[in-house]
Amino acid sequence: MNLWLLTNTTYGTWLPGDHKWSYTDVTGTMKLTAPQPRLAEHARALCKTAPVHLSKPQAEAALTQLLETCQYRGWTLHAGAVMHNHFHLIVGDPSETAPKKIFNDLKAYTSRVLNARYNPGERRKWWTRDGSPRLLPNERAYLSARGYVLERQPNPLVIYDGVAMIMPQASNQSP
Repeated sequence: MNLWLLTNTTYGTWLPGDHKWSYTDVTGTMKLTAPQPRLAEHARALCKTAPVHLSKPQAEAALTQLLETCQYRGWTLHAGAVMHNHFHLIVGDPSETAPKKIFNDLKAYTSRVLNARYNPGERRKWWTRDGSPRLLPNERAYLSARGYVLERQPNPLVIYDGVAMIMPQASNQSP
């Protein structure tokens, strides 16, 4: 069984060059990039709609659908956190599905629910393309990722600990 830490952002909120952000290069080294205002301005100009900032009810609806999609596909959602501008999930996959397929299914079904409930009659782009899949090769990596998802997220709107959804107290998250 593969265990994946999946991260995805909401549309238009984490643009290249916008602010200091990190990425992992091919050697697995974490890098920080400096803000690049011209790149950020160009990326913003390419956006087709306003950035998506999830509300608490939208985050709850998204996490409910993420859990339902995992159950339907035979995947196990071990942990999840949805913030106003991104999510982190730990997904167990006994059939070793490609992470791109997992992302596509999770985001497609969640988008359908969000559109039906919060944008009836229209198709809104809720998520950025692709996402970051990280294979968790052992128990140490799993436990570290679980701690990161459940305990170290700034202002989560909703959390899933593998058993139940947890609604954190109101905080100072962005819109």
